[in-house]
Amino acid sequence: MNLLLTCCTTPDFTRNHFALWNNFCIAEWMPGDELVPYLLFSPTSEFACIDAIVFLEPNEGVGYREWPDGRLTPFPEMMPWEAHYGNAVIAQRIRCLPETCAMRDGRKWKRIPQIVLTKHGRRYEAYDGLDIEFVIDVTEMMLFSGYASPVTWDKIEKIVNQYHREATADYERVGFVVTVDHGLYRVKRAYHKRSERESEFYYGGKDKRRFHGFVTIGRDDCIRDPLNLRAVEKALGYVPQFSERAVLIGRTPQTDDKGLWDKRKAEQPSVRIITYDEVLQEQRDRRARRRPRVSFFQ
Repeated sequence: MNLLLTCCTTPDFTRNHFALWNNFCIAEWMPGDELVPYLLFSPTSEFACIDAIVFLEPNEGVGYREWPDGRLTPFPEMMPWEAHYGNAVIAQRIRCLPETCAMRDGRKWKRIPQIVLTKHGRRYEAYDGLDIEFVIDVTEMMLFSGYASPVTWDKIEKIVNQYHREATADYERVGFVVTVDHGLYRVKRAYHKRSERESEFYYGGKDKRRFHGFVTIGRDDCIRDPLNLRAVEKALGYVPQFSERAVLIGRTPQTDDKGLWDKRKAEQPSVRIITYDEVLQEQRDRRARRRPRVSFFQ
């Protein structure tokens, strides 16, 4: 899940917040005043692959005011309600982007989900009438209060998955074969249609993919897939409430390659990379914990 974080003013978001987000998704930051010009004029926006744009809560205490006696007191560079109206303007400008403004897979920027974070579950009137989703933000609670439920990212993922389901239906209308297999949304070009540049979610002129077969365009919660529920429950004895994506590969690299190995694992923070050596070591540790202790004293 690739997310683009933004705000029209300084957000209530620190490096620790950003690091936590990258444990659950791939998150990038861009200032609000740069976002629309980037989408319109930057060639690199055509090579991006973003699943949703997330508007962060504005910071209520940035900047300083100097009084006549020389005292400095903090003040917000704009009031929070003003910042939400500023974010709403950005959201509206994104929805009004040209049809040809699209990513490298042909998805239109104007149609991807837009999400507003809210710490208190409040829906701000600034966004009335806009196609916006509100998601409660538990980032600070997880960092400072020991709160352990990733409800923020679970909710965002559900919104993104719904978007992918709608987009797959749109792909079928422009000449793609769409399959859904164990939570994976995959497409393959079947034929060309004259209307392929005019669909709601997709603009074929910006699609830079080379189709030699099926291409994965998204994934749903495969644990909750009915085809997997029974197998998971049989293997574990229960169905986990929260799941983590992982990939099992070969052997653990040698000590000399540890730095490169750690770098490669950090490139995909939402997917845990496991080696066969780690699996075997875990089994050894479990056997050692279960081994009965023998007393040499009678």
